[in-house]
Amino acid sequence: GQWKFVEGKLVGGNASLSDEDTKSISLSLFMAQKMSSESADEADDLQGEYNLLRKALAIQMEKLDRFNLERYKTECQAMNVALLLGSEEALSHARAIVDFLAFVCNEHHPLLLLQRRTLSELEGVFGDK
Repeated sequence: GQWKFVEGKLVGGNASLSDEDTKSISLSLFMAQKMSSESADEADDLQGEYNLLRKALAIQMEKLDRFNLERYKTECQAMNVALLLGSEEALSHARAIVDFLAFVCNEHHPLLLLQRRTLSELEGVFGDK
């Protein structure tokens, strides 16, 4: 298999989230998804969606292991919206995504290779800051 088994890292590891944290993350992600599905063509809507994703991600970054699957999924959403906004913050999300995939995947996994290429292209656009 191309996926490494990492007990407690991919799916688990949410024990440090309080009920309030879980609700706040869920609400932020729900509202971001709602904004995305309603009218993501407006810059203000995209910025609002990105702010909600950053809010959820901030809690996840504080409370969850960096190799947590839920945190990875939020990083992916945030990177996509940051790219739509043309924000250089997409670079930090891309780095987190590559770190996660390098930890859980075989080094030749196509998804890891694709994300490494994306990161390289973003470094070329935004510079390696």
